[in-house]
Amino acid sequence: MDTYKGVLVAARQLTENLAPVTLELLGAGRKLANELGEELIILLMGSKTGALGQEAIAYGADKVYTAEDSLLDSYNSDAYTQTAANLCRKILPSVMLLGHTDIGCDLAPRLTAAWEAVWRWIVWC
Repeated sequence: MDTYKGVLVAARQLTENLAPVTLELLGAGRKLANELGEELIILLMGSKTGALGQEAIAYGADKVYTAEDSLLDSYNSDAYTQTAANLCRKILPSVMLLGHTDIGCDLAPRLTAAWEAVWRWIVWC
């Protein structure tokens, strides 16, 4: 699994700020990334991700990926799955953190199926 690097947090955002669950994931992800000697990466989805990248960096993220599209403003299983799976195929994270929320519980198994990989790394917090 040497090709897999990075701890990826799938962000949940409120209108103008990151959701509390995302801040918790960034804290846990920062600790894990440090232990693994890897980067902490966050994925922001929606049309209003602007300043949220800076907020994520302030909370410990090393790298921010954004998927800016109004289709991602509200949770849509297919759109979120496709967006997150495409990023995972591109960056090959070793660990992915999702919140134990309705969205996280719906998205995690969909991502596993969409990426068609043996994941050792989807974690619900």
